[in-house]
Amino acid sequence: MAEAENPNTTVESLRRLATDKDSDVRWTVAGNPSAPADVLDRLAGDENLHVRGAVAVNPKITPEAIALLCFSEDTRIRQALSENPAVPEHIRVGLSL
Repeated sequence: MAEAENPNTTVESLRRLATDKDSDVRWTVAGNPSAPADVLDRLAGDENLHVRGAVAVNPKITPEAIALLCFSEDTRIRQALSENPAVPEHIRVGLSL
């Protein structure tokens, strides 16, 4: 797990860890500020709510991940997006209504 949370972990390692069967490992990768865009995009569609939530608060969230998560049926995901300063303001305002 230390490798998944280390911001100095290589992109290749983060990509590998993002496919781990353990959702805690994927959750940790999703929260890593060094996670590359393609990893965040993939994890935004993860089956695990907590993994998706970690993507929602990641300061490097991508437009693709935002587009996917802003339509989440889970209000906690939309709330997390609305509080992430990396999400454009017009989206954050719309999510907080």
